[in-house]
Amino acid sequence: MIRYDVSLDRIESAAEAHAPNWIARAKQRTAANRRAGKFSDPSPIWSEVKPVFIEAQQRKCLYCERQFESKEYGKIEYDLEHFRPKSSVSEWPPTGWKTQYD
Repeated sequence: MIRYDVSLDRIESAAEAHAPNWIARAKQRTAANRRAGKFSDPSPIWSEVKPVFIEAQQRKCLYCERQFESKEYGKIEYDLEHFRPKSSVSEWPPTGWKTQYD
């Protein structure tokens, strides 16, 4: 995956400017999902801030850095898949796992 030098503060500011109160709503939904122990959100809000992330990644694919062709958001080429499933995710590293940093 390609890394972009974009701070969390910058992303949060851009998200709030693009969709006011989105961060508060996202935190509430995340907390509810954690309490439930799984992703069970019937009406996801994550796509509301997709343009913020597309701009932060310089309108390129995070994996291969291919430049997106269209400036219109919502096209299939802008869809992001997940590194991990939304539910039934095990903690990593597993409890008791020893790393070189322990």
